[in-house]
Amino acid sequence: MFKRIQKLCLELALWMLVGMSVIVFVDIILRFFCRRSLPWGVEVCEYFIFGLTYLAASYLLREGKHVRIEIIESFIKETAKKRLEKCREFIGLLFCIVVCIISIEAAYYSYKMKLKVTRIYAVDKYIFLLIIAFGFGMLALEFLRKLIITLRKK
Repeated sequence: MFKRIQKLCLELALWMLVGMSVIVFVDIILRFFCRRSLPWGVEVCEYFIFGLTYLAASYLLREGKHVRIEIIESFIKETAKKRLEKCREFIGLLFCIVVCIISIEAAYYSYKMKLKVTRIYAVDKYIFLLIIAFGFGMLALEFLRKLIITLRKK
């Protein structure tokens, strides 16, 4: 079930990437041929970049496609690598839980205070904070899954 949710989030992120490509393509064509542009295009693309980052993160972590620094691992023995992996997953889990909780609290505050992000369009700020909370919640679950698998290995 969790893997299916991750894949659905990844598909949505990929569709956002396709949408960004179409918006940029249309904007370039309009500028070249009509001397006009899509005034909302940049803003929508920025929102898509923001959203797809949080939607795709847990799937990328699951597949090992996330950014990872492995300098220390190349200098230590196999037993120390296993301990380091457990520590990394535990710290990742704690960090993601903290950010998720803070994001939910901030979203509640933003909703209560009716805060907006205003550029071309006024968008409720809590929406962005809930996307952050969702992304970090998914990452926390993935770190937990990986930690359980690592702890079961001997």
